[in-house]
Amino acid sequence: MIHSDPYYQDRSWVTPGAKVAEYSNGYNASVTLTNIARLTKTQIVLANGRRYNRESLRLVGNYYGSELLPAEHHSVLDVLAQSAFRDLAQRVWSMDKNFRGNREAALANIRRVEELAAKARRQIEGEIA
Repeated sequence: MIHSDPYYQDRSWVTPGAKVAEYSNGYNASVTLTNIARLTKTQIVLANGRRYNRESLRLVGNYYGSELLPAEHHSVLDVLAQSAFRDLAQRVWSMDKNFRGNREAALANIRRVEELAAKARRQIEGEIA
C-alpha cells in the first residue's frame, strides 16, 4: 500500500476486536478476514495467531509479505468482490460444461444462475457488514 493512504496514517482502526484483513497484493491478490485479538507494545496479535508489526503493518519477520488493513479498505473490498465474481463464473461454467438438457432444464439452470448472481451481488454490496 502507498504510505499516503489515510488508513496507514490514521491508526485509530487498530484496536482489539476490530475486523481486519491480511492483504497480499500482486497478480493473485488475496485477503484473509480476522479480528485483532490484542496489542503489544510493538505488535498486533490477530485472532488467528498471526502477528503484525505495529509500525509497518507488515507480517512480523516478513516485510514483503502480507499487510494488515481495515476490513473496509477499498483494496480489501475489491479483492473480495473479485473472488465472489470468480466463484460465480466458476459455478456457471461447471453448470454449462455438462449440460445436455431440454428447454425445462435450461430454464431451471437460468433460474439457478440468477439466484447465484443475486447471492454474489449481495455478497459484494455488503461484504463487510
